Amino acid sequence: MMMKTSPLSFYASRCVSLSFRKLAMVCSVAICATAIGLSGCRVQTPVEPAADENVASDVDAATIGTVTVEIASVSDDAEASESDAGEPLLNTTIEISEGSTVESVMKKVESPEVVISGNGITAFVQSIDGVETDSTRGWTYTVDGEFATEGIGSTELKAGQTVRWRFTTLEEAMATEKAEETEE
Repeated sequence: MMMKTSPLSFYASRCVSLSFRKLAMVCSVAICATAIGLSGCRVQTPVEPAADENVASDVDAATIGTVTVEIASVSDDAEASESDAGEPLLNTTIEISEGSTVESVMKKVESPEVVISGNGITAFVQSIDGVETDSTRGWTYTVDGEFATEGIGSTELKAGQTVRWRFTTLEEAMATEKAEETEE
């Protein structure tokens, strides 16, 4: 037995179907817009502290000591070892306070220029002295000779530690760490 639908019932079901689709689309757009707003979706720009920001943080927190920051110069030869790289770009000591991170210390470096994107757990060094991280090479660091396992915003420093930066691939950085371990 076949049911016949009248033109009126067909039209009514079609209107309900169209209204439901429009409502579903409006809800989907609203949900997406809310999700984007809550997630903080935005373009990140390099964060560079104002000169006064460093002074204020040093005055507010008690200095517990210093750390050494070394930045190796970038060699034209990607295979050159760190000892072949020539004079370092930077070898200096920086005062730290309780809870200082690699990120907060690197923000204090005035020269060479250090560009940091993000902050806290999302912070990373985008470029040093105009040399930018790309898809194959980037700025890696060690603390007291140990390869970093956390981001710069999560790695807390203690007085007397040395932070060494190199522009390298992950494989080169790991190979250098292993070579230094076997020398000791």
